[in-house]
Amino acid sequence: MAQLERLREKNNELELNVKLDTEEHSKELKSLEDKLEEIMNSKDLLSKQNKQLDSQKNSMLKETEQRYLERNHQLEDECEVLKKKHNQEIADIQAKSEESLAQLKNFYEVERDRLDRRIIEEKDKFDKRY
Repeated sequence: MAQLERLREKNNELELNVKLDTEEHSKELKSLEDKLEEIMNSKDLLSKQNKQLDSQKNSMLKETEQRYLERNHQLEDECEVLKKKHNQEIADIQAKSEESLAQLKNFYEVERDRLDRRIIEEKDKFDKRY
């Protein structure tokens, strides 16, 4: 009978240990489930934030690209205007240069004719003296 009593005590002790271990495991499982839920909520929040940031990034990229395209067109237009202006200035300078050259040629011809007449006059004077 003493053995039966010891076995009952051992059984009760083991049942108590199983009950305590079960409660401890249940608490640990509940704690882990709560942590998992918290992590999943954080993951969902971070995922939403990531989508928002991607959307903002894409929007900013499009805006920046549009600004650069507009600036590029503006600079191309300014470049064309400057090319036309410079071509006109070159044409004006060339026309003035040609006009100056024509004036110099005319002056040269007039001076040559004058000097030729003077040489002839001086020659005639010299020939009359001797």
